Amino acid sequence: MLSYNTSLFSNTLDATDRPAQRKAVVASSKKDFDGKIENVLQHIANFTHRCHETGDIEDFNFIEQEHSPPDDVDMDDQKERLAWLADPRRFTYGNLLIDSSTATLEKLQAARDANKAIVMKQTSRPDPVKMPIVSKNLVSFQNRSWIYILLQTVWTVSMKAIMSKYQEIHDNERVLLWFCFLRHFAGTTKENISQACALLTESKLHLANFNNNILKLTNYVRNPIRHLLKANEQPTYQHFIDIFHCAMEAPNDEFKAFAIALYTDYRKDGPTSKISMLELLDQLDVE
Repeated sequence: MLSYNTSLFSNTLDATDRPAQRKAVVASSKKDFDGKIENVLQHIANFTHRCHETGDIEDFNFIEQEHSPPDDVDMDDQKERLAWLADPRRFTYGNLLIDSSTATLEKLQAARDANKAIVMKQTSRPDPVKMPIVSKNLVSFQNRSWIYILLQTVWTVSMKAIMSKYQEIHDNERVLLWFCFLRHFAGTTKENISQACALLTESKLHLANFNNNILKLTNYVRNPIRHLLKANEQPTYQHFIDIFHCAMEAPNDEFKAFAIALYTDYRKDGPTSKISMLELLDQLDVE
């Protein structure tokens, strides 16, 4: 806990205090998110838009790279050293809302810890004019708390159940929770599902495309199949047929006979018709 009251603090000179602004932003959304895959992209867009509206986009920053001081900065000089430590050129930043592709849990935890360390050193509320950097960090420290309220107002009971394991671990760090959300639903958006299906089309599934190497084929197929399964989509009957046809192209007569036997059993609704696509791929690998 901080040793001073931050409820009436704003980091912007002459700005109105933020509580009313925050209250409006975290008010119940018209687009509640229930965890259904078809609504993932819209939910991400809505959340990002509301954070942009309040000017809180920088609260999702993380350090991509720390740069060495330029040659004209004397790090043995205390004044120049302190100036460099506060220089915006010191770091290259990434942002979780703008592009999450380079974000990692470790980078976001480091951003959280750095923010908290600056704030906790203060024994009184920092003056926004005299201590603008510390003041900015304090507002970010506050924002990381109310972000969670925003998520809770738009996540339905089913969505909260999906995210319960992440909430237990990251209940006190809302930016990390959003990162967990993005990673949980990675590969489940409509675009990625469409891409997964495109990778499983008959035109791409020819053994010759994999130098007649069945292991290269199965490794290729697993990734899009896992995307489908993660999105609660199942491989279609045609996907199974295409894999069988591809396997039966094998130049090895013994393996080809094995693939034909599996295919025949599958078409006759035998035991092979009851196995999953990943189990089929495993059988092909073993053979």
